[in-house]
This record gives sequence, structure tokens and C-alpha cells, in this order.
Amino acid sequence: MTLLNEDNEHDVIIEAGEEPTVRKFKAHYYILRMRSPYFRQALSSRWAQQVNGFFHFKKPNISPETFEIILRYIYTSIINVEGLKEVEIIDVLGAADELCLTVLVEALQEKLMERKHLWINKQSVLIYNAGQKYPTCTKLLETMYEAIYQEPELLLKSEDFSALEVETVVWLLQKDDLGMLEIELWRRIVEWGIRQLPFQLDPDVTKWRDDDFILLKEKLRPCIPYIRWRHIGATDFAAQVTIYGKILPLELCEPDINGSSAFYNLPIYSEAMARIQSVLIDPHQAARIAKGKDKDDKDDKNEKGDDVVIGIGGTDLECEEELL
Repeated sequence: MTLLNEDNEHDVIIEAGEEPTVRKFKAHYYILRMRSPYFRQALSSRWAQQVNGFFHFKKPNISPETFEIILRYIYTSIINVEGLKEVEIIDVLGAADELCLTVLVEALQEKLMERKHLWINKQSVLIYNAGQKYPTCTKLLETMYEAIYQEPELLLKSEDFSALEVETVVWLLQKDDLGMLEIELWRRIVEWGIRQLPFQLDPDVTKWRDDDFILLKEKLRPCIPYIRWRHIGATDFAAQVTIYGKILPLELCEPDINGSSAFYNLPIYSEAMARIQSVLIDPHQAARIAKGKDKDDKDDKNEKGDDVVIGIGGTDLECEEELL
């Protein structure tokens, strides 16, 4: 640690972050090469050149706060996670994945899984997206797939659901065992689409401009075919669907000769069976029972203590990630 703080011995300068928050860090060639396969390649004669006796690097995709944590870990094999929020841990995890610090990646995944009870209903999309994005986060992704199997609507009900990628939304809408009523799904999907827009819409739909509807329609275009319109009651349909008529297929809102909406020319998924529902229990319970498991969330209640420090010995030499 003393070596990290000594200015007169360093021979590497790393700029982390983007303007106006760029910060320069001083480091040592041999330590970086020894501890990180990424830097072993980056500082090789093939890639790196010295200028006035220093190697210069820029990492604009890693924030200064995150890089400081990573650099301290490289020098000490210790990372302090006390007080770090889940989103901050994910930032460190992403940087560790990029720099091929495989031991750190494993430790942070374990820590996130220990703290599952803190994020499962609030930031499950954050964790799921990280598992999808970072190739080495296999344990995290497996944990999320298991959670989604037990509770398919988990991501849609998460507080950060607006961060879902459209491909994931479509994948979820194709499921038959979502523990949600179709009208609940519709409301959630509309809210998701609205949050994808680069501006905030007026809460009063009657005040929207035609351009607002056009943009929302484009965002929801991949999702519309997978809404099972036939399983939305007439009252809910009239009150919560027809107000968005400008983003819907024309045949959905055109009345037939009896004055009812014409459902018979809708996309194929509209005629799919209803998602699991029951008149005696709510859809979420019905979905659980259909899986043969009445999960009672006891696992989430078995809270584990949060270790202040993760101490990791040895060097991370197993990952051979391609230099970006």
C-alpha cells in the first residue's frame, strides 16, 4: 500500500473516467503486469509505448471511484465492500471482468448472492443485466435464471424494471406462467415503454401529441404481438387499453357489427391460452402451485451478516481476456 502512495517510483499513468470527471492514477508497471492479465497484454511491447519514461493509459469506461477501488485491490488483494450499494458493486464487478481479475469477480458474485434479500425485489434487473453483460458472471446469471424460473414475473415487478432490454421483455411476455393478470402486464409494458422515451410524457394521456404516440408505438412494437388481448376483460379493455388506441393494431380497436372490439384478426399470441390464473387464489400463487413448489421465501429471510472486507490472496492469472 505504501508503494501505491509513493509518487517517485511510479512509471504508469492511468486516466479513468470521462470529462469533466477524469482523474489520473499513478501505478507501477511490474505490479500491474503481475496482478492483471489485461495489463500483462496492455503493457507488453506489442501494445504499449513509453513517453518520457511513463506508460500512459486511458480507461474512460471506468469511473474514477471504481478504478480507485480496483487499483487498491490490485496492490493489496483486499476490497472493502462495507457501505457499497449494489450498483457500485456491479460497477466494480464490470471493471474486474474487463481487467481479468477473476478471483475478484468470483468474490463479488458471492457477496451479491449473500445480499440477495436486499436487491431481489428492487434491483433484480440490475443484477440480471450484469449477468448477461459480463462473460465471467456465470454464477450471478445462474442465480437469476433460477429466481426467474420460480417467479417469472420477478423482473417485470422489480422497481428497476424500466432498465430491461426489449429482448428480455419479449421473452417474458411469451411465458405462460407469469403470475400477473393480462391487464397488469399491459399497464407494466406501457409504463416500460414510456420510460424508454428520452423525455417525460404528461400523465394525462389526453394531452399527448401525435408524435408522442408515434414514439411510444415504436418502442412497444416488438411487445404488442405478445399481449393476450382476449384475456383482458371488457371493462378493463375499455378503460385502460382503448385510451392508447393510436399505438395499437387497427383491428384491435375497430368495433364489429355488435359494437365490440374485433378480436378475431389479432396476432397469434392474442389467441394463446390465458396465463395461469384462478378465481380462488391470485395469479402469483397459481403460478407457484403449477410449478409444483409453494415457495415461501424463507431463503430470503435467512439474512447473512455482511463481511466488511473480502480478503483475497494470490494473483489472478487464469483469465486471458482479449485486449479491448
